[in-house]
Amino acid sequence: MDANECTIAKVGKDFEILFHKLSYVPRKQDAGGQCLYYNSYVFNNGIPQRLSKTKDLITTFNYKTNKMEDNVILSRFEKEQKIFEITTERPIYKIKATPDHTFFLSDDKGISEKTLSDLKLGDFLIIPTCIPSKNKLQCLQTLPYYQRYFLKERGLVKLKKFIAGQKTQKIASKLLGVHPITLGRIKNRKNGFFDISFLKLADIDYKDCTTTSRTTKISYKIIPNVLSQKYAEFLGYLTGDGSIDKSSLKFYDRDKETLITYQKLFGGNIKFRKSCYEMKIGNTSLINQIKGEFPNFKKYVPEKVMNSPNNVLAGYLRGLFDAEGYISHKTIALSMNNKQLMEEVQLLLLRFGILSSISEYDCRASRWNKNVKFRFEPKTHRFTISLIDTQSISLFKKYIGFNAPKESSILYIF
Repeated sequence: MDANECTIAKVGKDFEILFHKLSYVPRKQDAGGQCLYYNSYVFNNGIPQRLSKTKDLITTFNYKTNKMEDNVILSRFEKEQKIFEITTERPIYKIKATPDHTFFLSDDKGISEKTLSDLKLGDFLIIPTCIPSKNKLQCLQTLPYYQRYFLKERGLVKLKKFIAGQKTQKIASKLLGVHPITLGRIKNRKNGFFDISFLKLADIDYKDCTTTSRTTKISYKIIPNVLSQKYAEFLGYLTGDGSIDKSSLKFYDRDKETLITYQKLFGGNIKFRKSCYEMKIGNTSLINQIKGEFPNFKKYVPEKVMNSPNNVLAGYLRGLFDAEGYISHKTIALSMNNKQLMEEVQLLLLRFGILSSISEYDCRASRWNKNVKFRFEPKTHRFTISLIDTQSISLFKKYIGFNAPKESSILYIF
């Protein structure tokens, strides 16, 4: 018998088998060795994380409740061993593990176990179809990203103390890099304003400032203090079809109506450029906030997006599919060059019960590529997430969908 089986029998002249018990809990080895690849993805409260970076919790299946639940990590170990990769057919998943790692299968017995080394072509692996999450709205900082500020009472006290320490206001204004008249306006809480360098020189904290002036003569483009569904949608669209520099955000799309949808949140000017439309937003405070709150958002799904409730995550995915998604041959697909971001999106779709496959190809061989020189350059990888089965398409339509009119109308027919 294997280590996960037990047979109880009544022994006499003959023996009578009373019952046979099969354990569904993976057996342990004294020397370890049942490992996943250290860079594999696991879940923690609905958030995909690299196994090497998990600290406290990991999502596992509870056989008593028949639910996916978060469990405390009691210990972990690392060991150098041979790693093998298995690929499932539908949906397409790639799993790296050691030969002794245990997998759960669906067969004639119901649920059984096999190690990776015993797996055969045609075996059916059991995978989770929905990952639960209990996340809250994520707050965003705003004050550090504004270009201009007004002082509160506590800030005024600090400024007056700084001026007194320099004997005269003229000397203080030189040190602060402002005109004496401007410094006087700031001290008297009129329409005087200053940038971030002023705060550092005068040793004034952001908490001592406000973006609202005493009068109503100066108006500000307010930036959000919470990651809402619409803001996440805007961020997803920026990840796919946008670019960011010091002074502007730019979006490019052949469909003007899609750009108008995203123009409603932060404004912007839309112009036709050669073969497509361009939308330009010149909001420096917003640019600073995006760079500060969502660093490297082009490389992977921002942490604050993954930590948000499902409706906010749905907004981010909708924006991403508006930018790089399409519908073809009754398949919903998303295609990008960034492997890590695509792997995270595939796993995050499980929070809505959406199963998807991820495939890779060399975009030099595309029939749409008319650049002959490009075909002789080094291999360029492109990754595609595909939704094929009816249930996943139905759930995508229910929870995510498209803003783009063309895809939205096709999805409605689905």
